[in-house]
Amino acid sequence: MAPEGFRLIPAPRPKRRGPKTNLYEDVIRAFMSSSEHSVIVELPDKQPLTIAKGLRRAISTLEVDVRVAVRKDSVYLLR
Repeated sequence: MAPEGFRLIPAPRPKRRGPKTNLYEDVIRAFMSSSEHSVIVELPDKQPLTIAKGLRRAISTLEVDVRVAVRKDSVYLLR
């Protein structure tokens, strides 16, 4: 028996919030199709560490040979 003062309401699991990996996969694909050896990645309203984490996850998913570096407030993609 549950204690008084609260109740449990059945509900579907909420969807995850935040950007999907597809955004970061698109950034990686664009970088791979360019001829640049290194670029700075800027995404509006995103913190550098958030961008770096998303890019690393996309690199892992796509299995490409690209590195991510964070220096001060900039995120770099490197070949």
